[in-house]
Amino acid sequence: QERQKESAEINASLFALKECVRARASNSSRVPFRNHNLTRILRESFERDGARLCVIAAVSPNATDTEHSVETLRFATAIVGTDSQEGETRTVVPAMKTFE
Repeated sequence: QERQKESAEINASLFALKECVRARASNSSRVPFRNHNLTRILRESFERDGARLCVIAAVSPNATDTEHSVETLRFATAIVGTDSQEGETRTVVPAMKTFE
């Protein structure tokens, strides 16, 4: 029960973050910062000229975690997006780190 509640809160904060990133990337006149505490805290980072975004997605090599890894990669791809603004560079750097 507690874990399910925590997962729901994490998903809500990630959704709010994704909506702010999308609004900022599309030069929307309204960025929904007030939708969640996380985005309220990060508001200045979105509004500052020249602000940059770095997305780090951690996935698991275990077959039992495939579903979660795929969802993580989908989320990271949605945040980074595929359309570049003029003069904007988007770089995807794959990295692999094994933790023991």
